[in-house]
Amino acid sequence: MQIIVIPDSFKGTFTSIEVIKHIREGFMKHFDAIEFIEIPIADGGEGTVDALVHALKGDRFSCEVHDPLKRRTTANYGICGKTAIIEMAEASGITKISMSERNPLLTSTYGVGELILKALEHDVEELIVGIGGSATNDGGTGMLMALGVKFFDEFGEILDEGGQILNRITRMDCTSLNPLVLKTPITVMCDVT
Repeated sequence: MQIIVIPDSFKGTFTSIEVIKHIREGFMKHFDAIEFIEIPIADGGEGTVDALVHALKGDRFSCEVHDPLKRRTTANYGICGKTAIIEMAEASGITKISMSERNPLLTSTYGVGELILKALEHDVEELIVGIGGSATNDGGTGMLMALGVKFFDEFGEILDEGGQILNRITRMDCTSLNPLVLKTPITVMCDVT
């Protein structure tokens, strides 16, 4: 018997690779001589790095970044040839914070920018960024801050992070933007038009 297993992640519980493992174990308890074809998939959210690294036979790396509330956390990214795979959920994901901490006015994508900087150290020629599973609504301002951009209010004061700053931004300064970001094409993975 041949079984093709093609799951996405189960939000907040298992990545697609972990789902495949559990399905395989369940079938193996009840059937003999099964051939499994395992294809992990992802939609830009949790498990995107694992699915693409698996499919493209790349490498997975870990580093320390900031979570949505600026606490240190470990996040993964992938390198597949000259392409870096970044997953927003790894740094700024909803599973990184508790239910009581979920406040889009305070959460930030800063850690995503840190992941991008780390991936650029691998001399990649392209970045793929999956933006699903986020705990943030800051419009990417936190990510841009990590990459060197500064945002100012009407009084010329530098703004902090979080969705709370979006309606206060009157000017941005990109002079300190990491130059590698401008030289590297970025593709955004998203399951929403």
